[in-house]
Amino acid sequence: MRTLRAIAGREAARIADAGGLRVALPAHGAVLLAFMMSWGRGVGAPLIDGFSVYEQLHVVRWAVLLCLLPWAAARCVAPERGNGAVRMAAMLGIRPSLLLTARIGVVSMAMLLVTAAGVPLVVIAQRMSDTAAGRVLTDEIAIVGFALAVAVTVVALQQIWASRVAVWLSATALSLAVAAFARSLTWTMPALGVAAAALAAVSSALLALRSDAALRYLDETAA
Repeated sequence: MRTLRAIAGREAARIADAGGLRVALPAHGAVLLAFMMSWGRGVGAPLIDGFSVYEQLHVVRWAVLLCLLPWAAARCVAPERGNGAVRMAAMLGIRPSLLLTARIGVVSMAMLLVTAAGVPLVVIAQRMSDTAAGRVLTDEIAIVGFALAVAVTVVALQQIWASRVAVWLSATALSLAVAAFARSLTWTMPALGVAAAALAAVSSALLALRSDAALRYLDETAA
């Protein structure tokens, strides 16, 4: 456990140095704030007629996070992959699975921080619309599940693609496809959030287990 904490601390420090959070955190809040400031008076809703300010902010927030979280995760994730991950694990004296587990955990926490940047404005919109607190909680469960799924997806894709741009675009495309599929389901927001979180947990375990076999030795054919 002490080793895992040390590795997680190292990964967190690298995320802080990468600068992705310094952009994603204010960007999320700034877009939501700009929407709230453009709300206007009376019936002059700036987006969808017949929707409350909370419901419209929820739509805007999802649109922002679908694009922002894959970019932020791709920008934050540490660059070691393939032989680099093998060397890093050997240098630290740990299994590759432990390295990837720590990386997934830290990237997941970073994505949750990005989603949390919008919570204050969500609360303001909820009060303006007189929306039940339970509705806000169920919507947040879905967003948290999505953030965890994005973190796992980006770490997995980073083991395939060396380019951060390729990882970002692939993760964004997958996020949009999954979101479109989720809209076709009749599941509730909490159900979608729990399903996404469970899928993220299972995928994390499978990725970690596979890494112990795939990253055991250096690949002599790698460039």
